[in-house]
Amino acid sequence: MNEDQKAAAPNARPSPGYYLGLVLVSGAMIILPILYAALTATCCWAVYYFATHQFTAIWLWPVGYSYYGAMVKIVASVTPLLVGGAVALAMVKPFFARRQRHMQPLGLDPSVEPQVYALVGRICGQWARLLPRASR
Repeated sequence: MNEDQKAAAPNARPSPGYYLGLVLVSGAMIILPILYAALTATCCWAVYYFATHQFTAIWLWPVGYSYYGAMVKIVASVTPLLVGGAVALAMVKPFFARRQRHMQPLGLDPSVEPQVYALVGRICGQWARLLPRASR
């Protein structure tokens, strides 16, 4: 740290609230993938359960033997399978997705974006911090 940075940040020790927030966010980052996997498994199980237990029960509905009765039975039995299968597939897909290539970060030119540089300068001035190296 140089002298300007030490002067800008006299109290470098984080507060207990910061540590509490850090622990909470770390816990959430551990719990969220577990919850997503559980939700995905539940969605897949629900589609399987419907296909094995409820699909044939729909065909026993007493709606008659007319064209419209058959259409109601077909829509009521096939739609949950198609929609549930699509949702389950969309939820499972991220587990097998490849990492994307990182995009090259864009640099800003002060002659093209003077308002952005002025805004960064005002913010850094209000917080008594140095301008980022790329903005000098």
